[in-house]
Amino acid sequence: MGKPIIGITMGDAAGVGPEIIVNALQRPEILEHCLPVVIGDLKAIERA
Repeated sequence: MGKPIIGITMGDAAGVGPEIIVNALQRPEILEHCLPVVIGDLKAIERA
């Protein structure tokens, strides 16, 4: 069985959500346990 796919909603693109998501996805243990899918504004994630 593969890793679970986890949906992560960004919330307000002008808030802290994008920065928290980017920081969390840089942690190797996150990717060891799941395949995250970020739902939100791509430009906000790129800026973060």
